[in-house]
Amino acid sequence: MERLASSTEWALVGTNIAVAVGTIGVAATAGWVAIRDSRQRDVERQEREAAQARLVTSQWVYAPAVPAKSQPERLEFRVFNGSGMPVLQVKVAALQYRKQGGSGSITPVPRDYPTSDTVQPGDTWSWKVPKDLRDLMRESLQQGELPVATFVITDVSGLRWVRTDNRELVRVSALAEEPTTGLMTRLRKAFRLPRA
Repeated sequence: MERLASSTEWALVGTNIAVAVGTIGVAATAGWVAIRDSRQRDVERQEREAAQARLVTSQWVYAPAVPAKSQPERLEFRVFNGSGMPVLQVKVAALQYRKQGGSGSITPVPRDYPTSDTVQPGDTWSWKVPKDLRDLMRESLQQGELPVATFVITDVSGLRWVRTDNRELVRVSALAEEPTTGLMTRLRKAFRLPRA
């Protein structure tokens, strides 16, 4: 007949089970802390990366024509670098305005249109909207509605950010090299813009 385990041996089994459960608990807690810290570091890194681009703001300036003073109509898009570091490039990617008849429209800006050189801290880059685009926006401008511009910022570290007017930033890689149709699709999705 086989001998049954003594109470001392059962106590060792219980101790081993408790140690195993404790070890698993410590490992799970350490894993949870590591994941939480990693997520926190990712958020902090994203905040640091976006810090410069957040300080780059835009503004529209519209002056209607004054024939008595021979002053032509002027529509200008300005981007101000309020950060302490240079912005490597600003590029206007699209304009959204109300078409004649009331429906919205997104117009991709041709690639040979506005792209800045380096914008130094505290400086403003301006783009005078050409007459052909102003003519498309005529009705909106006469009613005091300025277009909405989507522009790409290349910060000092080479990261690219898309911003529509002064709304939230979206980080995008190699956006300027994409075909215009891909650009427009990404812009619509990123900023929940309606289809034209």
